[in-house]
Amino acid sequence: MRDGAERRRILERAVIERRGFLLALASLAEDRIEQGDDEAALAILERYLQLSPGHPWVTSLKARQLARTGRIGAAVELAERALALAPRDPELLIETAARFVDAGRDGRARTLLEQAMRIVPARPLAALRLAEIHLRANDPGMARAALERCLQLAEREDESGTRGSAHADLALVNARQDRYFDAVEELQKARGEGNENLPCNAPELLRWKDREELRQVCVQAEAALADLGDSDAIPIEQ
Repeated sequence: MRDGAERRRILERAVIERRGFLLALASLAEDRIEQGDDEAALAILERYLQLSPGHPWVTSLKARQLARTGRIGAAVELAERALALAPRDPELLIETAARFVDAGRDGRARTLLEQAMRIVPARPLAALRLAEIHLRANDPGMARAALERCLQLAEREDESGTRGSAHADLALVNARQDRYFDAVEELQKARGEGNENLPCNAPELLRWKDREELRQVCVQAEAALADLGDSDAIPIEQ
């Protein structure tokens, strides 16, 4: 905690002493985001954009912060503006798609994610987000294809979070297709990637709540989350 406070003081001094110190502004904004101070983060990002108005990623980050504070319409408009500055940036395509998802516009989000997937190398996160759209559209076949593609792409060690989310979503796909043991296996794989936040209370899985294999993996995930201090962890209804 003391280290974090000291880091903030250094960044704040750097911004005061060198008003054009953009790196310090960006770091200070990230710090405010981590602290959950969304309005302060927005103010810092706005200051950054006053000094460097054409920065696509800071514009996109501000759009994300607007969405976090419930200003969805403004967030979508700003995200589109950011994407216009770098229309073939795959990360910006994924971020802009997220803003359309926030706005309930999955069709537009899907178009952007498919565009991101056509850029080489394809991003596993784009495939994961596409799968989530297919799940919401109740298309488990397309969701499975996107998730399998995501797992093929997410080869790096630092992409374990993406793999863990993909396995959890595959559990839902299998559940919708009445493949109980495959669903349990995917939950176990999700845990193997460090994802303990399993969708055990999803209706697709909850119907099997009394089956031993599912209960075991969900209880184990609950215990792991409790050890991490996540008091909201409720893996499966009793």
